[in-house]
Amino acid sequence: TPDSRLPTPDSRLPPSAPRPPTSALVARAVRQAARHLLLAQASDWPFMIRNGRAADFAERMVRDHLRCFDYLEHAARHGRVNARRLAEMERACPPFPGLDAGGFAD
Repeated sequence: TPDSRLPTPDSRLPPSAPRPPTSALVARAVRQAARHLLLAQASDWPFMIRNGRAADFAERMVRDHLRCFDYLEHAARHGRVNARRLAEMERACPPFPGLDAGGFAD
């Protein structure tokens, strides 16, 4: 059963942006949003929380990834991506460098 203390990643809509993306910056934001959503969904976070093994860390990671996703999805959808903030997120969370976010499009 899902842990009620956390928002469920699968309740999030996939990142979407104007098609085609209005700029290279928006395209980067969509890719980074997809990375954060995948990291929130595809890990052992629920197991760690349920079993009390580093539960605080796991909860923080899920919340952080979803917070980043929410910002990036909103910024991309509205064309208001902060380039410096995006670059910081890309440096801090660089997995899946070849991720094609097209699979997340509406």
